[in-house]
Amino acid sequence: MLDNPKCRGSDTELFYDRVNWAKVAKICNGCPIVLECRMEFADDPYAFAGGMDPDRRYAWAREWRKPAPPARKVPGKGGRPRLTDETKREILRLWDEEGRGARAIALRLGIATSTASAYLKSNNRKRTEEQERELARRCAAAGSAMHRAKGEETTRNVLGLLGEGYSVKEVTALLGISFGHIYKIKREAAS
Repeated sequence: MLDNPKCRGSDTELFYDRVNWAKVAKICNGCPIVLECRMEFADDPYAFAGGMDPDRRYAWAREWRKPAPPARKVPGKGGRPRLTDETKREILRLWDEEGRGARAIALRLGIATSTASAYLKSNNRKRTEEQERELARRCAAAGSAMHRAKGEETTRNVLGLLGEGYSVKEVTALLGISFGHIYKIKREAAS
């Protein structure tokens, strides 16, 4: 988490209300960790952070993010990146043990959804329509139940999932709450 921001102690709601962004810009001006803040909130589509509104911050992040390291090429395979043995095992573990789909696996491992799908297909991992419906029902039920939860329970759920290694995007999808709410919980937990 970010250490010693100039905004510590400020009302976090200011950062999510466009009307107050001029005030917030003054708070961000001269902050010693403005770049770290900008990177931390690069994907937050709602908050003014790092001295920038979401649109400017998104453009900045696209331009300045480090490119991914070059993937190793597989001769004769059209230049697709090679999956390491560890990544292959993790794909199968997430599918079999955690019941995750190809898209969630790809998000978790930082690979293309098509790569995860192709590897699962090559290992005969396939769910029936009934299994897919049941998984969707369970995820929706879990997300709805957690979304309805108030206060400390929501905080425990968010911090628990983040502690287990889920990304903010995954927590957003699982709990059905906004990026802003998750970041607010993270900030409150850090202070």
